[in-house]
Amino acid sequence: MTTDGAPAMTMPGDGRGAGTELDDLPEEIVTDKILMLLPPKDVGRCRAVRASWRSATSTLEFMLAHHRRQPSFPIVEREYRLGVFRASRSSGTAYLQPLCPRGHNVSLHAAGDGFLVMSVPSRFYIYNPVINQIAPLPQPEFQHTNTILGLYSHDATGEYRVLWSSVVDRTQNERTLHVTTVGSNQSRDIGVRMSTAASSPSRERALLEALPRDRYSAYNPPVRHRGNLHWMPEREIIVFDTATELFQCMRGATHSGSRQKLFDVHGKLGLYSPDTRFKYMDVWVMEDYEAEMWEFKYRIDMSSIEASLSLHLTSPKKEKRKGTVVAINPMARIISEMCMLNEHELLFGYNDKNVLRCNIDGKLLGAANIERRQYIMELTHHRFKESIIPIPSSKMQEER
Repeated sequence: MTTDGAPAMTMPGDGRGAGTELDDLPEEIVTDKILMLLPPKDVGRCRAVRASWRSATSTLEFMLAHHRRQPSFPIVEREYRLGVFRASRSSGTAYLQPLCPRGHNVSLHAAGDGFLVMSVPSRFYIYNPVINQIAPLPQPEFQHTNTILGLYSHDATGEYRVLWSSVVDRTQNERTLHVTTVGSNQSRDIGVRMSTAASSPSRERALLEALPRDRYSAYNPPVRHRGNLHWMPEREIIVFDTATELFQCMRGATHSGSRQKLFDVHGKLGLYSPDTRFKYMDVWVMEDYEAEMWEFKYRIDMSSIEASLSLHLTSPKKEKRKGTVVAINPMARIISEMCMLNEHELLFGYNDKNVLRCNIDGKLLGAANIERRQYIMELTHHRFKESIIPIPSSKMQEER
């Protein structure tokens, strides 16, 4: 042990049994080469060991860099609870990591930088499950219906902000856009302002109408890329520049189909598009963001997946669990939602109740079972990266 009670780290010496204690290492080595590589929970434990470690890991620079190193996982809903689906390529095992305390049935509206924006049932909260902090999230004032479109970081101010779509006139279904800052009770109307010279009132109205609305916004969250928010309601991509808070439009993949959807492909903007009969799924990746150049990556044979699934599930498998019966009917085929599990595996939403795993070659790996059990799960289209960044709120509280 060191003099202040911290554990000593012994390293190989010169062959005579000599060792080097952790105190002998430069601070930058301890911070950047050791603490930076620890999982978030372990960083929290180290903070309690030594004051210098707590100070080094509490800077915004460290916390952001540590967050960027974390893997990204799809968020799924199981039995009205949220969790991230993790799977090991080496062992093939999978498990579901809960994101919310047991007994909390919540609706997820946004995710980003390790934060979840949830409602229970009509009150909104922002939550960091890693450090177990939660704070209320005020809504825009004097509006009839508020819908969250996205959560983002405003780099110039360091603020976390929430983009809302609000109904200001129920009779005319008139909508406007508002921004609230996490930790503040104030909101401001930003309207729909475009950064291009081709902007016009009619163009801005059409863009506002194309954005997700009401409860469907939770099922069509934006894809975060380069700090900006991206939606694709039709063939055109709507981009919200989080630095200027202006909108612009980008083109999708030229040869993709009409049912295009955006998703994250290892830090790049991806797009998948099924054919009209869902027999195959094409995957494109934007390789040049500034030039809006897309590259075709691969085609997944959905009919082959269905055939494999039917072969394994000729008689629907059933499992009794707490008085309920889970069944997969291979004949009731709805395969349209997709996300990346890792660089070699995909997850598909199936029948709106189950999640399938397959590789990028289209080979079915089976249902997304947890601990050798089949659970009803649904993809949420949100992703989660762990973070030790605290919630910037004066009303932040620890959950018990």
